[in-house]
Amino acid sequence: MDGKSFKVPQSKDGPIHGCEWSPTGKDFVVMAGSVPPRITMFKADGTVLRELGEGPFNCAFFSPQGRFLCLGGFGNLPGTLEFWDRSTTRDTSLPS
Repeated sequence: MDGKSFKVPQSKDGPIHGCEWSPTGKDFVVMAGSVPPRITMFKADGTVLRELGEGPFNCAFFSPQGRFLCLGGFGNLPGTLEFWDRSTTRDTSLPS
C-alpha cells in the first residue's frame, strides 16, 4: 500500500484475533471482537467489502491465487474450518 496506514472500522468491540491479506493484494480479512469474533473483508484502502458473519475463527488462509479462503479456529478456539469459494459465492460471501 505504498507505505500508507489507516484504521479499519470494527463492527464489534473486542480484540483483533487475526488478519490476512489476499495474495492479490486487493483485499484482506479481519477477525475481530469478543468471541465469537466478527469476520470482515476489506478493500486495500480499508473500506468494507463484505461482512462474513461471526464464528469461532482466529486464522485465515487464502489459496495461492486468492480464489479460496479458509477460516479456522485454532488454539483456544474449537478446531473448526470453513471454506469460501470466491468464484461461486458472489452474492452470499466474498466478492470476486
